[in-house]
Amino acid sequence: MRSSCMHLVQSFLAYFVENALNVIAIIVVVGSHITKKRLLIKFSFMKYWIVPNNGQMFNMEAAVRANNGFVDWRLKNVEVGDIVFIYKTMPDGCIKYMMEVVKTNLREAERLNQKSFWIDLGSFSQGIGIYARLKLVDVLDEKVLSLSALREHGIKGNIQTKRECPKETLVFIMDNVI
Repeated sequence: MRSSCMHLVQSFLAYFVENALNVIAIIVVVGSHITKKRLLIKFSFMKYWIVPNNGQMFNMEAAVRANNGFVDWRLKNVEVGDIVFIYKTMPDGCIKYMMEVVKTNLREAERLNQKSFWIDLGSFSQGIGIYARLKLVDVLDEKVLSLSALREHGIKGNIQTKRECPKETLVFIMDNVI
């Protein structure tokens, strides 16, 4: 137990020294009641992404449920450990899932069979590309993380492609995850 606490403190200090702006999210979270797992997520050196999911093309909820919290997603330039917030496009217009990248550069033979979750099979057939495996970390409160709330906290425009999560938005999301 003592060594994991020491590792946590060392991670925090290294993180603080390397990227002081991200510490705002940590400070907001430290005062709350949090689990060790969530605390470790906030102290790590990962990037945070917002990725859209059009529910009229792919049923993310069913795919996550059927695959025990895992889904394969066409994503490039992500690293294992990165966090991906899945944004449900309109009419929902909100962040629904917090997921962690657990594997990158999946070969076709390694990918989960998700064909049954594609509503738009034309889009499924265009699924050539670089895939990453995502693991569900948390299901988020879509009422709190609506597009209008995200815009009030740093999101510009509509979320139509993968983007790195702005610092102000990340602080807002993390404050509402707990």
